[in-house]
Amino acid sequence: MNALFKLLLIGLTFALAAPVAAQVRIKDIVTVEGVRSNQLVGY
Repeated sequence: MNALFKLLLIGLTFALAAPVAAQVRIKDIVTVEGVRSNQLVGY
């Protein structure tokens, strides 16, 4: 019973940590079409 609980706890920890890490990586590599890195200012 104790080994099963440890295995379940480790699996749950990895399952909850993986989406957060993936979200950060996707955010860093995404570029939005039509958005400039430098803003244009017109007068």
